[in-house]
Amino acid sequence: MPDFVLIVDDEPLILDLAADLLRELGCHVITSHSADEALRLLDAEPRITTLLTDVPMPGLNGIELAARARHKRHDLRVVFASGRDRVHGESFVPKPFSREALARVIGC
Repeated sequence: MPDFVLIVDDEPLILDLAADLLRELGCHVITSHSADEALRLLDAEPRITTLLTDVPMPGLNGIELAARARHKRHDLRVVFASGRDRVHGESFVPKPFSREALARVIGC
């Protein structure tokens, strides 16, 4: 069964690119422009298996979002994305996204 991925990024173009690439790979995708919205989506959609989140974002950043999301859903897979901020010890995909990098890290 393909992954059901929630993508969170405050940059609309990047959000759309990641969604398009993951759909091409066969993932089911939901997008969110903010961490607060993403947390509401996690409550509403039990099929979400993976969270792909930007690291620097206004309000809650990706690290804070991941902590809250994992508290809600212990089995949630989290992948961080950034053009500059790497999260050590976590799954990570660099920006700008490539289809190959997303396939390697998320692998729908």
